Amino acid sequence: MGGVGYAREIFFKGMTLVQSRNPILIDQHYVAGAANFPAKNGGVKVSEVEFIGFTGTSSSEEAITLHCSDLGCSNILMDHVILTSATGKPLRSVCRKATGRATFTKPLVPCLSGKQSLSPTIAPIMH
Repeated sequence: MGGVGYAREIFFKGMTLVQSRNPILIDQHYVAGAANFPAKNGGVKVSEVEFIGFTGTSSSEEAITLHCSDLGCSNILMDHVILTSATGKPLRSVCRKATGRATFTKPLVPCLSGKQSLSPTIAPIMH
């Protein structure tokens, strides 16, 4: 299980999500049949992943999940990512060992620095 190396320079742009379950997800601890196989820390370094121009709805309350291994995920960028609830429940983000920047992103992503405005219409996408 697991691997070594890196995953970098991965770009997701201009997506519309409709009642998506786990709309934005980096999970280095996912194991199918996790009850039978304990999760191990991955040997893959994740960096330079961009999520730009996302809109839509999430059917899960945890709309943004950045669950990285002990190597961490670095230089994660979220720009103009605006997700709303498909169920009416508040959305949240969850982070583990992730760093980067978020601008004009909702829900807020505490582990990513930057201007995370709740009003995305005040600035154009600059990419």
